[in-house]
Amino acid sequence: MAFFRDLGDALYRGLTGGRSPASEGRTTQERAERLIKKHGSIKAAAADTGVSPETMRRWARGEQEAKNTARSNNADKLAAAERRARMTKAGTKRVRNSTGKEKGSGEGLRIRATVQVSGDRRERTIKPGEALPADAMESVITRFETEGPEAAALELQDLLDFYYFKGGRGHVEEITDIGY
Repeated sequence: MAFFRDLGDALYRGLTGGRSPASEGRTTQERAERLIKKHGSIKAAAADTGVSPETMRRWARGEQEAKNTARSNNADKLAAAERRARMTKAGTKRVRNSTGKEKGSGEGLRIRATVQVSGDRRERTIKPGEALPADAMESVITRFETEGPEAAALELQDLLDFYYFKGGRGHVEEITDIGY
């Protein structure tokens, strides 16, 4: 049985083919090198990140750190580019298509976790794939790409509150299994 630190961790692993958030590059240089390797050239990596090839080259050489400034949010751009590069086509498709399923089909997003609803906290399997609209996960994927797994988890929690818990407050914690 798998154990996920939180909903963000579970989404990260689902979208990246099982990789851990801890396996992301720690330094600007490490992230830049991975992007260049993934894209095959400095120019392609720079274009995907939204920076100049010269900036990407300086990052890869370790001559400059990516920073967020009033003029540019390069650290955020670099982190987002790395997340996009780590996402697998199969993982993204599986997550994207995990909602809008027919009730009782047993298909789609399902989460085995400790769930708290109206003060009642217990181990449950919930199947929000049947309650969330077909395109619901698109916003989760977008938030994952641009803001990271924590923001994606908040987006999914908001969707669960609205569609699955019907406007009530439910909270998913201590996830032991997630399926798409």
